[in-house]
Amino acid sequence: MKRSSAQLLLVTALVFGESTMMAVPIDTALVNGERLYRNYCQRCHGTNGEGSFNILRSDVWAKQPTDLVKVIAFGARGPSSSGKGYHRAMPPAPYNDAEIAQVAMYAMQTIGRREVVLSEAEVRRTRQLHLDSIQRKIKSRR
Repeated sequence: MKRSSAQLLLVTALVFGESTMMAVPIDTALVNGERLYRNYCQRCHGTNGEGSFNILRSDVWAKQPTDLVKVIAFGARGPSSSGKGYHRAMPPAPYNDAEIAQVAMYAMQTIGRREVVLSEAEVRRTRQLHLDSIQRKIKSRR
């Protein structure tokens, strides 16, 4: 009797313990986004956006998340947001659509302090719309 009670208690503990661990899902998109940010973006923007190219004061955090997607996918250039008069240039990130969605979600959450959800399909659509827009501008100049 004691042995079966102990076995029942052990099985119950294992099942209960496993179910509580499963109740707290790990957001793999944000984990991957953090890894991607640290591997590529952090060298210029720092851990929290205050690096040599400070992006905390950027207005991209208040805009649509797809605006950040365009910056990550196509890069950026122009006057600095700090008003110091120098120009900035950010190369496009070497990421596929799924990775851009992940790093954008991570950056929006940790630096921009906004909860957003982006899918690979949204990134793909944003890229295509931006490319179409550029092609229309080129054609209109001819």
